[in-house]
Amino acid sequence: MKTNQLGQTLSMEEPSRIMNSDVDVNILIKNYHSKISSLMNQNILLEAKLESLTKDYVELQNKVKYQEAGIEE
Repeated sequence: MKTNQLGQTLSMEEPSRIMNSDVDVNILIKNYHSKISSLMNQNILLEAKLESLTKDYVELQNKVKYQEAGIEE
């Protein structure tokens, strides 16, 4: 069990409730949106990188096929 500054015993839910009541909701929302925005940007960049790598791979596969067949592009 935890105790507060007055030495009173707190239940396990009490510290969580106290901590949540000290959070400014506007700051919480701002930080939440900032994190979501950052993760979305990372996701978009990774999708673009994956698409670029896939395109490069297909181009290299075609180049190898043409070279094996003795055909130059």
